[in-house]
Amino acid sequence: MTDMSSPVKKYYLQFLSILKSARILALEFGHFRSIREGHAINSSGMPIPWYTYPAIEFLDTLDLSTCDVFEFGSGNSSVFWANRARQVVSVEDNKPWFELVQARKRGNQVVLYGEDESSYVGALSGCGRLFDVVVVDGRWRLACVPAAI
Repeated sequence: MTDMSSPVKKYYLQFLSILKSARILALEFGHFRSIREGHAINSSGMPIPWYTYPAIEFLDTLDLSTCDVFEFGSGNSSVFWANRARQVVSVEDNKPWFELVQARKRGNQVVLYGEDESSYVGALSGCGRLFDVVVVDGRWRLACVPAAI
């Protein structure tokens, strides 16, 4: 490699860096496994939300065991939060998906069905309590933000 011209060496080193990053993403973070199995999971097969990997890494550093989480939207993120938090309450607007999540829920999960915008967005205030974390990752996001605040 010492006889390579400077620009060629530069691009070669950049290419190696890209390959290293792709290997980390694909294998260590589980991206290939997620693609193969058709849903978001980590390299160990545990459900993860459709967040960025750095966001998931950050959340993994926090002790959320005494926290209650409310989610607008449900799915693998609900299981992710249920594995970390005291309780997770999720609202879902898609009936078949709601039924699937309801059937797979953990003991510390509550899944609500909000069939229209009003019941969906109003599910948070309908709980009659405060939550430590509110995740807006579902339908009617613009209306959910003020409800979360």
